[in-house]
Formats: sequence, structure tokens, C-alpha cells
Amino acid sequence: MRFAIAFLSIAFLSASGFTGPVFAQNEKPPTGSQQPPATQPQTPASQAQQRQKEQLKQRLVSAMNQLIPGETKQGSPRAKQLDQVAELFATGKMKECKDAVDAIVQADKTFPPTNLIFASLFFAVNNGNAGRQFLEKAATETPEYPATYAGFARIAVNQNRVTDADALVAMMKTKFDAGTWSKDQNKQFRIEFLDIKTDIAMRRDQLDQANAYLVELAKLLPDDSRVPLRQARVSFQKNDVDQTIKYLEKARTGNENEILVAPLMLANWYRQRGDFENLTKWIETASQKHKDDKNVQLEYARWLIEQQKLNKANIWVSNAEKNGANEVTTTFMKGQIAFLKQNYDVAEMHFAKIHTAQPSNVDAANLLALALIESQNEGKRRRALELARISVGIAPKNSASVSVLGWVYHKLGNTQSAAQHLNPVAQQRRLSPESAYFVAQFLADQGNDKNAMMYLNAISNNPGIFLYRRQADSLKQKLKTKLESSPDGNSKKQDKNK
Repeated sequence: MRFAIAFLSIAFLSASGFTGPVFAQNEKPPTGSQQPPATQPQTPASQAQQRQKEQLKQRLVSAMNQLIPGETKQGSPRAKQLDQVAELFATGKMKECKDAVDAIVQADKTFPPTNLIFASLFFAVNNGNAGRQFLEKAATETPEYPATYAGFARIAVNQNRVTDADALVAMMKTKFDAGTWSKDQNKQFRIEFLDIKTDIAMRRDQLDQANAYLVELAKLLPDDSRVPLRQARVSFQKNDVDQTIKYLEKARTGNENEILVAPLMLANWYRQRGDFENLTKWIETASQKHKDDKNVQLEYARWLIEQQKLNKANIWVSNAEKNGANEVTTTFMKGQIAFLKQNYDVAEMHFAKIHTAQPSNVDAANLLALALIESQNEGKRRRALELARISVGIAPKNSASVSVLGWVYHKLGNTQSAAQHLNPVAQQRRLSPESAYFVAQFLADQGNDKNAMMYLNAISNNPGIFLYRRQADSLKQKLKTKLESSPDGNSKKQDKNK
């Protein structure tokens, strides 16, 4: 169970290589002569960067702890060693980081191999390429260590290569059956084995078998809330809602700050299933029974935004904010509400607040650019172009960022640059509704009404938050009328461009 968490997000990892510090160059903590005096107050941006760094270190330490047999007690020498490793990794000091891990491995023969630790660190920062490379090195240099094969099995599960995963976990079991391991190591490997076998059984819809593995896991981890949480998921897949709720409530006992209330968890699972009737039922239940829970307040506000009930959504966001919800999240949602109301100056204020605190937050920069480009102020419109260019520089393969830059160029009347950015986006298999709308509007403005309609049809029933829903619906109705009266499906403007 512990190992599974370390590799949980493998299916969603970045494809970019990791060649330096986790923080961007302008986000590094100041050193040497750049260090501000102790009495100098931190700016909101520097405070946000420090919080980000601390959160990153916590994530890195957690990833390592998922692999380490036994318990790492707070304040222990081992905990201090892991903090040091996380600090070195977060600041890009890779040689020093490797030396620190090597020293731990040499002093403690139960500690996982260095390459496996590095794989977990890179996976923790969503760098799948580097993570897989270190897994390969671990398999080559320490082939008898069982957890390496658990890592590959987890990747296979998340890629839905279930048969491959089963073969890899069988290899893992062969390794730990054949080796001589400490009591803590044996327990750790057994947990990893049962956890992955549970995932495999669930992927194969062998729910009774999954439950059997979870019963064994519960014996090894009697106080771990993640076991009843997994049992709840199995019961949900069986459509046994009453049993699902019982397991969710058991998992939440003593973990109220970590695990969502049962109705909200059910709402999220029904959303994943695409069952919006039951999603509505359970999100409404959550809002009635747990109206003072900040997580419920946020999720209910998000659902209200999706339903275009914007004034009511604002009330719930404000309640969540007063209740101590994450400030970035509430500010982001207030910006979305203002944008949907086409109050672009208010949206600009909210997104600018996030951008100031988190300059590398690409989503905030993109949305700020989209709000600014709607202004009649030429200075703001130039700022929109600057922000969009910076975002693409940070994430050149991010189709959302590229489409925003293309849209900004289009709004500025630069058709050639707009086409240069929007044409590659149009070739992507999956687009956000906003990106699809940008492509559709650009095509329509070029007279290619038929293809524009194709993109609009693809997003017309999107159930999530869509910032240009009103504009997309209007364009779709306009093009529908034109296409019904046009035999070739395109306007004369495109014919002139041929």
C-alpha cells in the first residue's frame, strides 16, 4: 500500500526531461550575497515560493518513506537524513543528493537501492522519463531487489497493461521469496505485492478477489485508513452504495482532515464514472449534510459553476474562504466566476493575485492573459501577449498554453502567428474545451465553417467548467444557420483564400 502511493501518478507524468533544479531559475532560494537580511520582509511571491519549496520537500520525503521498510519517526536521525536528501534534490544538487543517499545505503543494508530512491524522487516531481531511467538502472545494478519490479508493475497497471503487470509482480514475489530479508523488508514487500494484486484484480473486474487481497492487507496494516478506502472503492464498483459508505466512514475516522466526507467521495466517483444523475444527487446530499465542511463548500461551488449558477457559486466560495480553504483555490474560482460573467477586469484582478504569488503557475498566467486580451487598453493587450509567450516558454509542449498564445495573436489581428500556433493544437487528439473553441473561432473567421462546427460539436456537451461556453453556443448557432444555407459547408471568405 505504501509503495503504491509513490508511483500513483505515473500515468499522468510529464514527458519532459529533468536536467536541473526543480524550481525555475528565478525561483531558486537566494544564496550567498543574494540572501536578504533577516529583518527584510518577504514579498508575497517569495513567501509563496518558500511554501512551494516546503510542500515539494514534504512530497519528496513522503515518496521515499513509501519505499523504506519500517517506520521513520519524526525527529529521528533517519528523518533528518531524508530531509537533507529532499533539500538537495529540490535545489538541483544532484551529485550531493546521490552522495547523501549512497551514504545511507552503505550504513543501512535494509535501505532501498540508490537508483530506486531516485526513481521515486523523480516520479514525485512528475518526471516520468527520469523516473523510468532510474528504475531501469535499479533493475540492472540491483536485480535481486523486489521493489524494483513493483515499480515497473505499477507503471504497467496505470497504462492498463494488466497482463504485463501480473508478470512483473510475479517476478517481484519470486525475488522476495528467494532472498534473505529483514522482518520489516518482508512486511514491506508483502504489502507492495498485495496492493498491486488488488489493482490488477480491480482492473480485471475480479472484485471478490480484490476484496480477498484487501483483507490480507488489513491484517498487515490494521490502522491504515487506505485499506478501508480501497475496500470502499471495490464496493462502489459492485454498486453496493451502503457498504461503500460504511467503509468510507471507517476510513475517515481519525483522518477527518485527510479524507473527504462520504457523500462528497461518492459524488467524485460518480463524476469519474460519467454518471451525472448520481453525481448531482450526492453533491447535493453533501451540501445539505456537511454544509460547513470547506471541502464540500469548494466542490459544491465548483459544481454550481459548471451549472452556470454563478451568484450562488460565489456565496459558497466565500464561505469556503472564511472557513480556511486554500486561498489560491478560492481566488482561482472567483476569477473563473468573474470570467464567465464576462467581468474581465475582476477576473484580471483575481488571476493577477495568483500570478504575483506564483509566477511559474502556468494556468494562472494563461487565464490572466485571456482576461487581459479582452481589454480595450492596448497596454493590457500587450501584457497579454507577453504572458502568453512566457507560458509557452515554460511549457512549450502544453497545448493549452500554445492555444492561448494562438488565441491572443488572433485577437491582436496577427493571423499568420495565430495559425502557426493554433494549427498544431488542432491536430491534438484531446483538447480542453477552451482550446477547441479557440480553434473553432479561428477556423470560422477564416471561412472554414464546416471544420469549425466539428470542433464545436465535440465540446457542446462538455459537463465541466468551460469559460467560453456562452461564446461557443452563440458561434455554433450562427454557423448552423450558415451551413444550412451553404451547399459546400464553407463561406465565400475561404474560397477567396484558396
